[in-house]
Formats: sequence, C-alpha cells, structure tokens
Amino acid sequence: MDQNDVEKKTNGRGPGTLVRFSNSEWGQIANDSKVTGQSIPALLREAYFRNAPLIPLMSKEDLKVLLGQLHRIGNNINQIARSLNSGFREGFNDDFIEIKNTFSKLYRFLTSNYGKVVAK
Repeated sequence: MDQNDVEKKTNGRGPGTLVRFSNSEWGQIANDSKVTGQSIPALLREAYFRNAPLIPLMSKEDLKVLLGQLHRIGNNINQIARSLNSGFREGFNDDFIEIKNTFSKLYRFLTSNYGKVVAK
C-alpha cells in the first residue's frame, strides 16, 4: 500500500494519533459528539485549530526567577502595609492600595494563561 492509498482511506489526511480519556472525559466528548453530530476527531481538531496555540512569554526558568523576585516584593509590600496600618504613617493609604492592586494584577497575569501570546 503506497502513500496515495493511505490518503484515500483517511480522506486525504496524513498521520494520526491515539488519545486516551478518563471515563468522565470520554462520557463528555461522546455526549458532545452525539449532540453536535460531529465525530470525536472533528471535535478535537476544531477545538485545537480554532485558535492559534499559545506561546509562553518567557521560559519556565525565567518565570521562576521573576516570581521569586515578585514574592520578595510582595513581602516588602506586606511590611509596608503593617506599618501603615499601625498608624506609623498616614496619608499614603490610597497610593498603597493602588500599588498593592497593581502588584496583584501583575502576579495573576504572570501565573495564568493570560501571560501567553497567540502565535501568528
């Protein structure tokens, strides 16, 4: 059997793969297949190729270093918060709350899928 015979039997598609599911995953995808009328391979292709794959903004090693530095900055912010809350300084609460919120947003961004860009 040559390559042309293989492509005819597979509707012009080349290599394939085997995907294993848990029982609950299989039940969900089988149900979705029944509801949509699409085959399971078609559902998987659509789910994967609908959007471009995500590309990490930085390597895991760089992210680990950055998160370590952010952790230390977070500790400093907490020490400043304790000082402000003890009445040591007054008048900085609004600025401090804004800094703390911005820091939290940055941390959430770097540790989520939002910290990745879509390939073009």
